[in-house]
Amino acid sequence: MIMANRRERYDSSHGYELLRSEVVHLLAMLLRKTDKERRATPGLNPERSDIIIAGVIAVDEVMDFFDVNLLRVNERGIREGLILRGLHKLKLLPGDKPARSWRASVLEFSRSCHFDEQHSLQLARLALEIFQALAKRYGFTEKERRLLEAAALMHDVGYFINYSSHHKHSYHLIRHADLFGFTPRERELIANMARYHRKSLPKKKHDAYTRLAAADQLLVSRFGGIVRLCDGLDRRRNSVVQNLEFQLSDDTLRIALVGQEDLSVELFGARAKGDLFEAAFKLKLVVEVGGPQQSDRSD
Repeated sequence: MIMANRRERYDSSHGYELLRSEVVHLLAMLLRKTDKERRATPGLNPERSDIIIAGVIAVDEVMDFFDVNLLRVNERGIREGLILRGLHKLKLLPGDKPARSWRASVLEFSRSCHFDEQHSLQLARLALEIFQALAKRYGFTEKERRLLEAAALMHDVGYFINYSSHHKHSYHLIRHADLFGFTPRERELIANMARYHRKSLPKKKHDAYTRLAAADQLLVSRFGGIVRLCDGLDRRRNSVVQNLEFQLSDDTLRIALVGQEDLSVELFGARAKGDLFEAAFKLKLVVEVGGPQQSDRSD
């Protein structure tokens, strides 16, 4: 199972992650056993053999009710939580840890997947430049900016599984990742944005895309188009594009690439991967080399 390959295993049950499918299979296995057989099941406390089925059913129903696919086990109980709360109120615990940020969580997850950090940071930087150029016209919010940046940073995590169809693997890994600061809906949006950074554009046969509300589909197409375009802008993965210059008219976005080295490969990459951007924004995309490398900036 793909998720099993990436999950960190623990010596104890604390922090262990369990997929909904594993809960379902566990329940089916327990139902087939007699009480005597359940008592002999490795890892199961014999004294709980008579109540384990009801407990697993409860877990399955809760996961179904909240439509979640990943369960993280906490071996501690309510008493430990009350003790910790009391110690915190009495200021008997060590100083609070620095607040965790969503960006740190994204980078931590991406590093666990051995991503190309330089390329992903470059892609995110360029994506945010494009976001800024379009934000006023399209009414983009700061919360949406976070989604784009996260998708840009994590777009290639699917390489952790394998190269072939890594964009699809990125979708599944992000969708099930434990990302601080994002709701399940936001994780789904980020996963879809990352999924479309290469290969096929969104299609009706793509269930993960068609399940989204119309407004979310548009956001995925637009931000997925930006990530896709910026992937082309770092085609050689060497961060030679230093910054972008923009001219936005009613029906055209002109982007000039600025850098000190030859940018012909990045120019080709951007032109080849601007299709989703143009379709989603309904803008003609003109990409050219700017700065000292361009001898003729006339239209």
